[in-house]
Amino acid sequence: MKKSVEFFKSPLFFPVAVLLVLYGYWLLFIPTKTFFSNLDLRLGILCLATYFTITVFHRILISNERLFFIPFIIAAPISLGGLFYGALYLFLMFTFDFYEYRPVFLSLLGILAIVVLTYKKLVSQNQPQAIFFLITTPIFVLAVFNFIIFSPKIWKTDQLGEYKYYIVEEIWDYPHSDTDFIKCKKLSFQCNYLSGIRFARPEIIVDEQNNEVSVIDARGLVYTDGLNPRRYTGHEGGQLGSNLYYLSEICHNFNFNQQGDCESYTLIPYECNIDNKSCDPLPIKFEGDFDFYPLWKTDDANNEISLLYADNDNDVLIFTYGEHPRCFINECEILKQE
Repeated sequence: MKKSVEFFKSPLFFPVAVLLVLYGYWLLFIPTKTFFSNLDLRLGILCLATYFTITVFHRILISNERLFFIPFIIAAPISLGGLFYGALYLFLMFTFDFYEYRPVFLSLLGILAIVVLTYKKLVSQNQPQAIFFLITTPIFVLAVFNFIIFSPKIWKTDQLGEYKYYIVEEIWDYPHSDTDFIKCKKLSFQCNYLSGIRFARPEIIVDEQNNEVSVIDARGLVYTDGLNPRRYTGHEGGQLGSNLYYLSEICHNFNFNQQGDCESYTLIPYECNIDNKSCDPLPIKFEGDFDFYPLWKTDDANNEISLLYADNDNDVLIFTYGEHPRCFINECEILKQE
């Protein structure tokens, strides 16, 4: 026990402390849509657990001549595997486009600088741990490299009530990434993926009056979370006067085996203020096997806005909303207003 406590005072603890801080931060403060199922997070935690176990085991057995080499025997094949994995990954990355992967190269130089400084500290103290540190270095480098490249980046955050909302960029095949809208309960590991974000300049909008939180990008509303959560098809809205209009969609019987299609949709238009708040449904809905990009057309003279969709290069009118809402296809229905 005493030797294991002494380990925390030795230079060997420095790389362990670095990994503990990095992956502790990832676990506690960075939300992810897949959380513990995230392969990169699991790989990093596995490297941390392996490195910590081997170094503590080595420290405990350092004065036992018979058992001293057991940690070396355990660490060597693991390090060789990590070295092979890292070298292969770097080779594949730099082979395709070195310029695009410069951040990877720079981060790797930073990691190696940490390794060299730690090794010099060990050598200066004439400690046999220097050799052991070199053997286990590939595990340490792989874990830090994994964190720098694959830990999600938080771009925006806001909160409403007991929930916190994030716009997070997750790398899935460097340098390719997804930008996601994620909701987490405060002081909890419970996070829910709400929607992906396709276009630039995403922002979070908190509507305290309607108790809703939305995310917008350069094209308009993407998703709204609240008592009536909804995503918007196309999400490029129309505008009439000081109001914006979007088309929400509800997917029925989503089927992964059919290219991620829904058997049918219920589509309901929403009217929002110019700041994308105070969104209320219009008394119109239509249902069917729709999968199209909505086209909004404004008639300022009659103070009306219409929704159309393209069918074989022809624009088909779905409904017109104004003082006298009306439908133009069988699937459309004007709802009774309370």
